[in-house]
Amino acid sequence: VIVSVLTITNTNTSNAINNFHFQAAVPKNMRIKLQNPSTSDLPVYNPILPPQAITQILIVSNPNKEPVRLNYKLSYYLSGEQINESGEIDNGFPSSIDLI
Repeated sequence: VIVSVLTITNTNTSNAINNFHFQAAVPKNMRIKLQNPSTSDLPVYNPILPPQAITQILIVSNPNKEPVRLNYKLSYYLSGEQINESGEIDNGFPSSIDLI
């Protein structure tokens, strides 16, 4: 079992992030569970205050101990425009992914 905590922060100094949504899928021989995110909106980044974050727990069951391959989709609104991102993570989870 792999347990990961996704942490999403906004480093944009002029625009908030709204309606953030993360989806993930793994091969059929594995199982995945996503807990509900802590929130779906992030305010504009303020360097004086501690950064606010969206946190979400991801649990992957891998009974055959095969390399983990995870496909993900995320969407959010930035400046009123919907942004959609997708990708694949092969054989391990990165410590960070920069989107903007």
